[in-house]
Amino acid sequence: MANSAEATVKKSNPIARPTPAFDEFRRELNEGSPTSGYDWTTWKERSCDWIASHIPAGKRVVDVGGTEYLCQKLAEKGCETTYYDFFPPREFPDFIVDDMFNVLEHFGQQSLDVITTRHALEHSLVPLFQLWAYNRLLKDDGRLIVIVPAYNQKWLCCVIELGGFLA
Repeated sequence: MANSAEATVKKSNPIARPTPAFDEFRRELNEGSPTSGYDWTTWKERSCDWIASHIPAGKRVVDVGGTEYLCQKLAEKGCETTYYDFFPPREFPDFIVDDMFNVLEHFGQQSLDVITTRHALEHSLVPLFQLWAYNRLLKDDGRLIVIVPAYNQKWLCCVIELGGFLA
């Protein structure tokens, strides 16, 4: 017979569903984090243009982290594009406002051709979960384009080597 301590243990998976305490933690973290200026630069524009040039028209794309300029470029070339971020876009019409942690709740498994995420993955509290979630959402031939902070321009070499329609 199990002792009373073992009998009261509940099995749970806090990564699969955030708890109220985790939501409170995220709220306090956001409230206590200083904001810094996010100025648009020609380098950011060039990186978005490069990404857009490597995604064929007609693809279903989600930009996690909400780069409105990139979403607009992809929509203009005929991609079904969704802006996904914690904050709403200024003008882009197709958007989801939610934490990236909840991305699986908004799209079906293997329903996306491309997921882009510019300077967002490093803000995830559980980045390995994010990558796992993106993998579940991508079609078998889907592509994930991740840009994280680098102190040089060598990220392009890494992205180009992924293969598929990005090569």
